[in-house]
Amino acid sequence: MTELTAFMEAVMQEAEEFYSDVTEIAEKNQGHADFKEYSRKSTADYVGDLARAEKLYEKYCDAYEAVTEQGPTPARVKTLEKAYAAFSLSVSAVDAGNAMFTAFLDEGVAGKAAGLFTLLGGIISGQQKMAGELLDDIEDIEKLLKKAKKDVTGARAQMGLNLAVTAVTLCFPPLRGAKAVFVALSVSGGKLVADEFLGPSGPSNASAVKTAVTDYGGLADEIGKVGNTLTTIYSTVDTYASDDAELGKAKKTVASVRKKLEAAQKAHAALVRRMADSDRDLLAMAVALEKSVKAAAAARDRYARRELQRMELIDMIED
Repeated sequence: MTELTAFMEAVMQEAEEFYSDVTEIAEKNQGHADFKEYSRKSTADYVGDLARAEKLYEKYCDAYEAVTEQGPTPARVKTLEKAYAAFSLSVSAVDAGNAMFTAFLDEGVAGKAAGLFTLLGGIISGQQKMAGELLDDIEDIEKLLKKAKKDVTGARAQMGLNLAVTAVTLCFPPLRGAKAVFVALSVSGGKLVADEFLGPSGPSNASAVKTAVTDYGGLADEIGKVGNTLTTIYSTVDTYASDDAELGKAKKTVASVRKKLEAAQKAHAALVRRMADSDRDLLAMAVALEKSVKAAAAARDRYARRELQRMELIDMIED
């Protein structure tokens, strides 16, 4: 074995080990169940780099065999050198992609984002409607109370209905504010796409989602308090507006108020139960997503440096 042959074999062995390690990681990443959650726009370079490396590896092997089997002529050696340089650079390009995708796939960012998106979708479609319907019911109760207040004849009933009208206004802020919170959740849902967490803004996107979820938790607490107000209103009406003589022609209206209050209390209880369950699950998932994105983004600086290298490497290969 000549000194040149021994050197070429050593280089080939080292190159093959590097190639095997890097491509094994890339193939594992690209075969990962969560990899399909990323758009082609985000994965095209990475997939293309791997395909290029495989082709250049074959060219390098062909050039190596030409030298070792047919003899090291200047032309063959030059071809081998060029093939090795292109192959080595292409593998380094794949390695740069590995630096990013391995971190995000290992942290399960795409899967966590998809799970949170699904839960948010159910909350927005279901609870937003329930909150809206409850608001409509309480607005109807307010109108009925005001109508009854005009029609009653007794002073005690008049006082009770005045108190009820004042109390019902306390229900409106959280229920009317719910719309803004649900809109914020919808906006956050739009960010729950795997691609949104790959770039430099990934951690801030994850934090924005958690903020919207935290606001939802605050809303759940405020809507929960509406139940006490509804109970107070019912008790007030029952205590002060139960004498038919004082009610006069407002009797039927007050009866409608009682009926609607009972329905509103049941609807409110159902909404509170749903929100309590969702709040617990939603916050846990949002916190987990933020933690995973930040952990994956810890490799951001390393990836950024290697991505610049990748672009330079590809330019060199294509030149």
